[in-house]
Amino acid sequence: MPVRNLVFIGLATIVSLACYSIAARNRYASIFSEAMDIVRTEALVPKSERELFNAAMNGMLGILDENSTFIAHDQFETFNEDLNQQFVGVGMTVDRDEERNALRVISPIPGTPAYKAGLRVDDRILEIDGMTTRDLSQQDAIKRIRGPRGKPVLFLVERAGEESPFEIEVVRDAIPVPSVYGDRRRPDGTWSFVLQDDPRIGYIRLLQFGKRSTDELREAIQALDGKIDAFILDLRYNPGGLLDAAVDISDMFIGREVPVVETQRRDGTVVRRRFATSKTELDPDIPVVVIVNEYSASASEIVAACLQDHKRAVIVGKQTWGKGTVQDLITLEPNRSVLRLTTASYWRPSGQNIDRTVRQLEAPDQFGVKPNKDFEVLLSPGEMTAIGRARNERDQTVIEDGTVTDPDQPSWIGTDLPLKRAVDHLHSLINSRAAAIP
Repeated sequence: MPVRNLVFIGLATIVSLACYSIAARNRYASIFSEAMDIVRTEALVPKSERELFNAAMNGMLGILDENSTFIAHDQFETFNEDLNQQFVGVGMTVDRDEERNALRVISPIPGTPAYKAGLRVDDRILEIDGMTTRDLSQQDAIKRIRGPRGKPVLFLVERAGEESPFEIEVVRDAIPVPSVYGDRRRPDGTWSFVLQDDPRIGYIRLLQFGKRSTDELREAIQALDGKIDAFILDLRYNPGGLLDAAVDISDMFIGREVPVVETQRRDGTVVRRRFATSKTELDPDIPVVVIVNEYSASASEIVAACLQDHKRAVIVGKQTWGKGTVQDLITLEPNRSVLRLTTASYWRPSGQNIDRTVRQLEAPDQFGVKPNKDFEVLLSPGEMTAIGRARNERDQTVIEDGTVTDPDQPSWIGTDLPLKRAVDHLHSLINSRAAAIP
């Protein structure tokens, strides 16, 4: 047979296989489209095409893993706000006052429009733009409070000590969402990054790993100006965030060119190995403790595992959540929806993958990051609630000239047992170092 004919047959075969592949894909697509049309027109409970599509996407991703999700168009804006650490609003946290059936101001964020307009802790918001807040859920209230930048929102406020409700107008603006907190606020709203009970010890809480977290943490460490003998990084309740932020933050403490984390595809192919550099933000001689709990996950675990494996920090608290996977963000409808798909696993410098869904198949208790030996601190639900309540109270208390505005408030260190364990350990190191100096 002539070579030309063989080439023609080969090309025809390739085209046929390609057409068959496309047809196979289209077959499922057409069946799905047909089923969605039937459900939309015939189901007893009517649903829109968008609702059916969202449900189908969530169903498909639901069989993969707990971290793969479809972020629909109505969730896209909130998702971006969380990632970018910024939203448009007035700058206050609120909850429901069930006893008075009203909205209660938990805390206006210093420097924001709500703070500048004079809203205070425990103010009751009775109306938002003339609409009552009675029986209004917290989520619906937030939707009403947020809106276009530069547009005012009018609150009818009830305040203890005032004879009657009064109005406060607040102009909405871009509100940054900080991820770095300290021990207590100063009168100007900035954080003090040393323990009030022991200024020798630096203390920083990292709430998430967002786009600005690295810069925020760097500025906080630099604000300490080297005037500390020890340092605590509190990662409790931190659900994670951006991988790059976790790598950069780990790099602030290591100061050596060593592995931070490795990511692998499902076939074991190494996607990327990330290394620390010789740069550091904290003096390598300053001892570090990282506090974690069962709600520390993902990027939090990358940092904790890295510092533990390289013996840069002692881990105190409770075994972490165990999320050792990486999610890629794939935009489907431009600026409208996102596919959050698990595409890789991450591995700590010691060579372990700490994801609970993988490790539990091998050893039920080997997921996550465990505290160092003798540094596990187990808490009852009541103790956890007490710590959270005390922490919230401290976040609303400022320091004036080194004096606490509420002198009757109990010691934070005495209430928080994991923090107390961290402080006791650091005290022993500080004292040993002092004793070794002639």
